[in-house]
Amino acid sequence: MTKKIRENTIPFWIDTKGKATFKSLLTAEFLELYGWGSFQSHKKRTVKRELFHNDSGVLRIHNEQTAKKWVLDFLESLNETEFLDGGMFEASSFKKEDVLDGWINMSKEQWNKILLSITIYSEENYQDTKLINVFRDCSDSSHIRFQNGVIKVSKDNIEIISKDKLVDQGLIWESEQHPHNIKIQKDKKVGLFETFVINAFKKRDLSKNDSDWRKNYVLDEEQLRSFKQAYGYLIHGHKSMDKLKCILCYDSEGSFDNPKGGNGKTLTMDSIKYYKLISSIAGKQWMQKDKFVWSDVTAETKFVLVNDIEKDFKFQDLFNVITDDFQTEGKGINKVIIPKEKSPKVAITSNGIITGSGTSFERRKHVIEFGNYWKRCSDEGENVSDEKHIGKQLFSQFTENDWIDFYNFGFECVQEYLRNGLSEIISDNYIQRDKIQRLEGTSGDGRITQWIQDWIKTTRIEDRYNTGHGIERHKLFAAFSRENSTLISPMPNGINENDFNDIVFRFVMMTDGLDYNPRKARHGDTKSARRSLIGPRGEQKEHILITCITDKPSKCNNVIEVKASKPLPSKPIMPDDDTMKHFRRIAGQ
Repeated sequence: MTKKIRENTIPFWIDTKGKATFKSLLTAEFLELYGWGSFQSHKKRTVKRELFHNDSGVLRIHNEQTAKKWVLDFLESLNETEFLDGGMFEASSFKKEDVLDGWINMSKEQWNKILLSITIYSEENYQDTKLINVFRDCSDSSHIRFQNGVIKVSKDNIEIISKDKLVDQGLIWESEQHPHNIKIQKDKKVGLFETFVINAFKKRDLSKNDSDWRKNYVLDEEQLRSFKQAYGYLIHGHKSMDKLKCILCYDSEGSFDNPKGGNGKTLTMDSIKYYKLISSIAGKQWMQKDKFVWSDVTAETKFVLVNDIEKDFKFQDLFNVITDDFQTEGKGINKVIIPKEKSPKVAITSNGIITGSGTSFERRKHVIEFGNYWKRCSDEGENVSDEKHIGKQLFSQFTENDWIDFYNFGFECVQEYLRNGLSEIISDNYIQRDKIQRLEGTSGDGRITQWIQDWIKTTRIEDRYNTGHGIERHKLFAAFSRENSTLISPMPNGINENDFNDIVFRFVMMTDGLDYNPRKARHGDTKSARRSLIGPRGEQKEHILITCITDKPSKCNNVIEVKASKPLPSKPIMPDDDTMKHFRRIAGQ
């Protein structure tokens, strides 16, 4: 296809001993005339800039090689007559093939110098840059572009508007333009992708035992609604500084040491690429602390996905990615710094629970718990694409109508988010798994926690250890050891008495309605502050009194099972009362 020559286009090459060579300044002016520039995303002038081409309002990211190829394609597309008498480039006295040959033989060094000299643009009009207006969603609406128009989603309406209405509101990135014709479905239709998502939030109902295993699974509607809000949040192009979240996607079963994936986490998160440019990395790569892990992130990237993180993952390592300026680094190039209000949104998929506490952790996460329907499908030797399930491969076998269904589901999710924000639903299953991991570590299977919970509900009350001084510490561990010999040190990963009693203390202190040696509460909430020594001096034995707010069995059972809201106490080493008395005697007090 012949390129249209713009007004003021002149030859940017000269005759050097019978060969066409290119003048650097004239070549830079040619590039700028045809919409080329460098994009600076941060006020630091030393950050890496993105080379772009403004193609009729669409910003296309390039590198040195693709930019040079664009010029070659431009020259090749021109008619030979443009280089002859009466043509645009007749003054250069070179034939087309001579110009092409000269361009191909331009040195890399000269080409890079030319690219460094073209105009630098920024959205904030930084020093030594020229202002560029890039379109962005506002807080109360989202715009999704298609070949036949733009879908505008607000709290109260989903409509298609002409692209012309947005022309004056700014340029768009290439990845924001989708190669489909769209229409809004007036009547709700559940498409293939939405069917997959619905099934992804079904869980096994143990009260059902139908021969068709599919009928034994029920939808967790609260988790589905939470997912739709999160999905809409990721699609929406706006970032509110007070609502920056990382979407954490878990399976309802499994752990880091016993993963039970295949339930749809990655597929659903990865589908965001059909709305915006994403960068996806493996959790193992992140764990290796590769400083080039985000090297492919550019100013155009709007979503980053960390897949299948490992058990030593520290969520705080992502704090700056979620709520601060996003810094990336490539090999041999300057860092790219994207301001936090324009940086990508973030999601993580994980087989295990990511533990943490404090407001910094809580305000940065939105937890979604996937069901186990699709894992069961795999265990049965069946495939998502089987007729009894979806009936075709998602996305790769989509018809145009399937794409319309897919995008309309996305519009619905954006509207759900705009109306209700992110409503995190923390399930009892998640609470229990979180408690187990915080108490027993990432390798814990819950047996220790379950034994403690059962002992508090039953034996503690039946043997009246909920009164007086409670139970002697060694006696409690002995009872646990008799029933759990395979968990005791020196068995693999076994625990000793100190480990066990530390878990008992933390279990009680993180569970609403329970208390540990309450008579010692005035001394603090650490284990040493709550230490209770009973008996004559020199023969004292440590006792543990665990109390429940009612200590009536039926009510106490309910207390232990409700959501734990008390933070997990830290474990500083604090001297007990007797040690302090000893110190005072030494000091002569």
